[in-house]
Amino acid sequence: MQRLLILLTPSPPGSRWLAPRVRHAAFALLSEVGRVRPREGLASRSHSQGLHETRGTHMSLCRTTLPTMNDQQRMEAALKIYDELAQVIEASLPIGQYLEHSWYEREILEMYVRLRGLFFGVRVLLREGLGEEALVLFRSLFEASLRLLQLEAEPSLRPALVLGWLNDSVNRKQKLLELAARRREIPDVDLKREHLQEERSSIQRRQQELGVAQLPAFLDPFAGAKRLDLEGPHWFYEVGHNLTHGARVAHLFRSRQIGEEHSVAFTLHRHPVLLGAVATVTVETMLPTQEAVCHIFGWIIPERLAELRARLDELGEPE
Repeated sequence: MQRLLILLTPSPPGSRWLAPRVRHAAFALLSEVGRVRPREGLASRSHSQGLHETRGTHMSLCRTTLPTMNDQQRMEAALKIYDELAQVIEASLPIGQYLEHSWYEREILEMYVRLRGLFFGVRVLLREGLGEEALVLFRSLFEASLRLLQLEAEPSLRPALVLGWLNDSVNRKQKLLELAARRREIPDVDLKREHLQEERSSIQRRQQELGVAQLPAFLDPFAGAKRLDLEGPHWFYEVGHNLTHGARVAHLFRSRQIGEEHSVAFTLHRHPVLLGAVATVTVETMLPTQEAVCHIFGWIIPERLAELRARLDELGEPE
């Protein structure tokens, strides 16, 4: 029989499972999650470290795993850069104005609008101390950024890439529609099938106009990250992928095994290294993406982007 204790407090800091990446260099992500040491004696309680009792054996977190002030300062600096980038992004989109664009540029603009929402969503989660949940959302943000960066890098392929993406989207909607139809969860199924067929026909007409025999697809995240110089953030994308699909790695931040029979689960994990790392890689991903979008639409590139990049580089790696 094993015992699990759930605490409604932020988890105590473990060792550096995640380190902020602000340089284009390889680094190790996995490390020990937390350290505990047994003490024989009476059961006791530590409010400062959020750890409760066992029977006959008291387990307390090593004080050496407490975050340094440097970690806290780095997190605050990363979040400040994040907030300033949010201001730049907020002011970049000509909201309320009619824009004259081609059909594929309209789709690219909608991709960017979604990306902005993801960026602000990660920001909200970080402010709430939800680092793991922010990584889950970062996964989608990273994929959206890679698409926009590839579109900027391959201007001659933009119409075909967008068309291939639209075709894939129709296929995904078809699967969802058929699933809903089998479960009888959607009315007017035949009418919706007709709408999807109209979308397919429109895509085929545009494909003929482009003279493209086979529609290209966006690069997969691994190849895209390597080509577009986002290999560091890609590692965090892979972590977010595991978190999204509920792998055991999703529990590493909030659980502590204490001996063979006891463990503790925490509802939050506010460690500054984790929050600072997610903030850093999100900014690192958004900076080139924002510049790429400006190139695509001919918008003025904000001068503050270069300043924010320089400040991000100055954060350095954790000591």
